[in-house]
Amino acid sequence: MKSIICLTFCVVLFSSLSAQVTTDMVNKNAESQSFVGAQGYAISSIGHFEENWKEGSGFYVTYGSISSNHWSLIFQTGYINFKQNENAGFIGDPKFTIIPLMIGTRYYLGLDRFRPFLLAMNGINIVTQDFATEEQKVDKTSAQYNFQVGLGLGIMLFSNLEIEGQVKYNSHLLEPSVPYNITGLEYGVALNWYLR
Repeated sequence: MKSIICLTFCVVLFSSLSAQVTTDMVNKNAESQSFVGAQGYAISSIGHFEENWKEGSGFYVTYGSISSNHWSLIFQTGYINFKQNENAGFIGDPKFTIIPLMIGTRYYLGLDRFRPFLLAMNGINIVTQDFATEEQKVDKTSAQYNFQVGLGLGIMLFSNLEIEGQVKYNSHLLEPSVPYNITGLEYGVALNWYLR
């Protein structure tokens, strides 16, 4: 009996919250919506870059503003750390890190509880390389161009809280003397807080 009462209470509570979120989102669609977010993600390296650095992980902090016509402006920064490929022949403790400074846009296909979107980002990366092989030693920091394209889905949990998943292709362009770009497929999960 207690289980039935508890289950009924949970269903009623969830239904009430669900109705409130839907009502709030419908009422807010006519105005712009700003949010701040935090995202954790992983990168699977592809192409020549994978020969030396097999994968990366990191985080972003994001500020975005969604207009009533479904377009948004996004500002993003964070930190990325890549792990070496064991077959690369590095000596010691190699490091390859990136601090991205990006601006971009999203187009939301819907602004209700479920919010699928397409995205494009670009900007400057602060790239730090510190590694050695038998042939060379590299210890430098440089600023390089970056771009990303992808898609995602946001799900409103409450009127101010959204969980979001993204998949992106990214390319961090290095100087011409480096025989590869930093390319990869990026998978991330974020929590966004809407500023009402």
